[in-house]
Amino acid sequence: MRDYRLGTATFTVLEAEISPRTTEMDGLQVRLRMTNHNRYDANFWDRSFRLILDGVPMAPEDGLNELVPGQSAKEGNVLFVIPRGRAGATLKIAHGDESTEVPLALTAPR
Repeated sequence: MRDYRLGTATFTVLEAEISPRTTEMDGLQVRLRMTNHNRYDANFWDRSFRLILDGVPMAPEDGLNELVPGQSAKEGNVLFVIPRGRAGATLKIAHGDESTEVPLALTAPR
C-alpha cells in the first residue's frame, strides 16, 4: 500500500481485484481510502478517478458518491469494466487542482 497526498486529502489504494463480467470483459474493482485532512467535509466520488488503458482514459461504471467529514477517513470502491486479458493499467486520481497516476498490475481472475 502506498499513500498519495493531493492537497488536503490522502488516497490509499487498498486493493485492485479483477472479476469476470462477460466472455470479453472483466470488472476491475479498486478499493480506496480517502483521508480528509481539512476541517470541512470533502467529496469522495467516482469523478476523481479514471483508468487509463493504452493512453485512453475511462470513467468508472458505478456511482461512488460519499462525503468524508473533516479530519476523518472513509473507504469506497470504484468499478471499471475493461477488456479481458489486460496485464496493466494506470489509475489517475484527481483532487482539487492536483492529480497523480498509479500503475496497476492486473492479474487474471481464477
